Amino acid sequence: MGADEIKVIKKGTPHHFVSCKTGHPAVAGLRPFDFFMWFNENEGCIDHISATYLEAEGLTPILLTGMGIWYSPRRELDAAAERQAGKGFAIFDQTRAASLMQGEPRAEIYLEKLLERICE
Repeated sequence: MGADEIKVIKKGTPHHFVSCKTGHPAVAGLRPFDFFMWFNENEGCIDHISATYLEAEGLTPILLTGMGIWYSPRRELDAAAERQAGKGFAIFDQTRAASLMQGEPRAEIYLEKLLERICE
């Protein structure tokens, strides 16, 4: 798996929410509103969670974002994903969880769940 095989795409407007309805073990037990309107303590306001998405073959979605507007078809896109790599796997995450973790406990919970997944 070469680094050039995964594309990070930045298009459109950043999103204040992502979907955890993927069935991935890293988000098991988390609720949809756990990924909605995260607080940026440094700015003192709600901030976007994701501004980019991933494109590659063989990705298993962890979190989804979307593209489209009210009157056009929406596409589900990977905001975070896992990809098999030999006997292991790699996790690619485009959320701002690490930078928002200080003021947003839900971001911290999500990152803890990702680390648990890595340590399984």
